[in-house]
Amino acid sequence: MLPLAVFGASTAPACPGCSKAVEAEGKASGSNLSRGYAWSIYLMMSAPFVITGAFGGAMYRSYRKSRRQESGDGSQEGGGPTPRV
Repeated sequence: MLPLAVFGASTAPACPGCSKAVEAEGKASGSNLSRGYAWSIYLMMSAPFVITGAFGGAMYRSYRKSRRQESGDGSQEGGGPTPRV
């Protein structure tokens, strides 16, 4: 099923305004506009993962900090191992 989806898929056209703008701009001054569209798509696709990862990382750090304070080791903020005396 996967090979059919990968090799049997055709390209999807962009919205009419975008595809005509890319064609007109591509003939006039190279492919800067199409590269710009590609980078904007990369940004939009990666933004949810970056936001989710940042939120998850903040929650994890908050959890570790609260566990450290509950155990009485709140004096160290560096996150390294607690020295045993």
